[in-house]
Amino acid sequence: MSFLGKKYVNKLFLLLLTFFVGLSLFGAGQVDGLTAAREKEQQGQTERKGYVKKQLAPEIMEKIEEERKKVRPRSRRAAGKPAETKTLSEINKPVTATIGEEPTEKPEQPTEGQAEKEVATEQPTEGEVSATISGAEAAGEEEEEEGDRYVQTVAHLQLEDVQHRMADFLQQPIGFIPKEGELLPAEKTPNEMVTPYLNVIAKAIDREIEFKDTHYVFYHGMSNAWRVVQDFYKQLYAYFNPLQPVKDFTFVRFTDMPTIKAQDYLSQAVAEFAGVNDNILDVRTRLLPVNLALFGNVGFPGECTWNYFLSPKSHLIPLPEENIQPILDGFGLKYDLDSLVEGITELTEMLAKASPEQTILQIFIPQEQVDDVAYLAWIIGFPAHAKSMELIESIFEGKPKVGGMTGPAVKKVMKMYKREGEDNPLYKDLLDAVENGDFGAEAFLKVYRNNPSELKNVNDTQARLVITNDVLLNPKSGVKFFSLFTTPKEIQDQYVQKLNALVKKIIEKNKHSRNTAPKK
Repeated sequence: MSFLGKKYVNKLFLLLLTFFVGLSLFGAGQVDGLTAAREKEQQGQTERKGYVKKQLAPEIMEKIEEERKKVRPRSRRAAGKPAETKTLSEINKPVTATIGEEPTEKPEQPTEGQAEKEVATEQPTEGEVSATISGAEAAGEEEEEEGDRYVQTVAHLQLEDVQHRMADFLQQPIGFIPKEGELLPAEKTPNEMVTPYLNVIAKAIDREIEFKDTHYVFYHGMSNAWRVVQDFYKQLYAYFNPLQPVKDFTFVRFTDMPTIKAQDYLSQAVAEFAGVNDNILDVRTRLLPVNLALFGNVGFPGECTWNYFLSPKSHLIPLPEENIQPILDGFGLKYDLDSLVEGITELTEMLAKASPEQTILQIFIPQEQVDDVAYLAWIIGFPAHAKSMELIESIFEGKPKVGGMTGPAVKKVMKMYKREGEDNPLYKDLLDAVENGDFGAEAFLKVYRNNPSELKNVNDTQARLVITNDVLLNPKSGVKFFSLFTTPKEIQDQYVQKLNALVKKIIEKNKHSRNTAPKK
């Protein structure tokens, strides 16, 4: 099948998805919104089938193993090479230096007009559903090699379990009880949680199609407060590094991060701490939680990217001393921190008033680099080890799948593993799986894109991206970031103008007081 043909198969699926959401979900909406759906779930009367954790067919296991042999190097232990001597405690500690190396020559400063270039933040617009088709493709040229059967979001939506969870799309976990005085967003039906955003969904899938032969995609939901700080950093970086384009790129951290491969990071974490817990600030600083599809973890609001897009979650927000001051320090700038925080707060409030939705980062990582930065994960970054996952789930069985329940269960198992060591057969199996490279993302994603129903725990499986200078913080690495949000264009234009004005004011104030060029 030509690339053109495969693109239109995906487009056809997109139309079917629209029909599924607009009619089937609405029809399934005979459950009267989420309230009735929750009551049905609690009464055990829902028709939704639970996800069957079946063993993989032998031929699929052979295929995964073949893919692993192709894409992963032999582990350090298997190759007889010593592991890194640096401890996880040292790796997790953020470095306060600036990103990159000092240039040998100070780059020519941009003119005043260049300093005011717009932030390369993209907003999906209605009707933008088709990627550009080249002349060769339009002529119907055949590709030399067949690509994957699906893009990741489409593959995820093939699963019957996922389709049922989409039909019962939950804003809050079953059994969720808000804290006293906690303000919750207005309740929406499953239909209302999806159909108003079909342009966003179309844009996301369209980009997956565009990059499917070269990149794997990951999704991260975040509050608009982080989008503002990221845009601020990006503007400063573009000003001081005019020869390094930052189009289709976002900086997800603002200080240097040591270089380490995901396999090595995970090996050290499991050996030193018996797992990963990204509720710990130093660990969270090093890792970026992501899903493998736009609706990944649907049915579990605390883990699903789409739920983070629909309303802000109570995760960390940018802090003046911890997040904003280091940006100024990194570029060698002096500016009143209180004034800067006030300016950033005004920008954040502008976005909040314009639309209640937050921001999704769509992250494309070159296929040849994905195992260097990504590992398959579960709740709070714990590796996606099926036997450990089943043990952890048994601890909070019958309780809401929320951080207050799942986090303590994961920590309990980690403490048990640490206490019992390799005498515990599950921990020994986890160590062996890590050393064998079983949590590398590429082999899993290759099967995911072609035979998703043959994999276990597809909807539950997440990933963690290990943030390092050489890949995720490097605009030259081939990694691409795109932002999906619903800010109206006129408000977005005003936002960019105010952001430009703030950046220009800081630069002008520092023009005559700089003694050295900032690091890149």
